[in-house]
Amino acid sequence: MDYAAFLELLAKDGFSFVEHEKAPAEHSILSVGYTTIYIDGKSITIYEYVSNALMETDSDYIDKSGHLISFPDRDIENTYISYPHFFKKDKIIVRFIGADERILKFLKTNLGGAFAGYSYTNQAR
Repeated sequence: MDYAAFLELLAKDGFSFVEHEKAPAEHSILSVGYTTIYIDGKSITIYEYVSNALMETDSDYIDKSGHLISFPDRDIENTYISYPHFFKKDKIIVRFIGADERILKFLKTNLGGAFAGYSYTNQAR
């Protein structure tokens, strides 16, 4: 799974989206740049890596709550306006902030269970 394949799955599933923001790594909370897309006003941020190994390394820095990213040389603490959800697959990490059940179902179906954030910490409930 890469960024292009993720967008193809969204379109195939009937989602209309707008690509909004592309940011380089120096403006990112992770070690790579990102692209933000909007679905009905709700943002999804996609971080694309050149390899699965690099993606897995970054995902290990994200704490299970999704609020703290602990790199070896610095910590980044995040505050969100809604529930953060982090998913990963192959070469991408996807962050969705919100509670839209249709989007969450799509992410879980296509990327697997969340590895951090609200969906992860509340899976057992």
